[in-house]
Amino acid sequence: MRLMVPQIEDIVFPPAGSEAVFHGAILVGAEGEQNRIPLGNFGDGVRHLLQLAIAVFSVAQGGILLLDEIENGLHYSLMPQLWKAIIQAANERDIQIFAATHSNDCINSLVE
Repeated sequence: MRLMVPQIEDIVFPPAGSEAVFHGAILVGAEGEQNRIPLGNFGDGVRHLLQLAIAVFSVAQGGILLLDEIENGLHYSLMPQLWKAIIQAANERDIQIFAATHSNDCINSLVE
């Protein structure tokens, strides 16, 4: 997620029963902010990156991860860094990834 917002310091999933959970908020600590900010304030791209991270790390070691339209909500300039992070995590966790896209930018950045 720091690919898009370098100021992000941490992510908090509020405990069950808290008011934040009732409102569906995932909270983000950001540099220079006294209080945590709802993830939604950062936009859909950051939310998409969090979903990708959760997907990669929720797959059992030696498992398979299917990703469709991986580039949705992300600027093409982030794709090389995203692929690098995904490939590194996949290698560390021995995960096989199948990704589908219609984006030439996404494919070209994977080649890079």
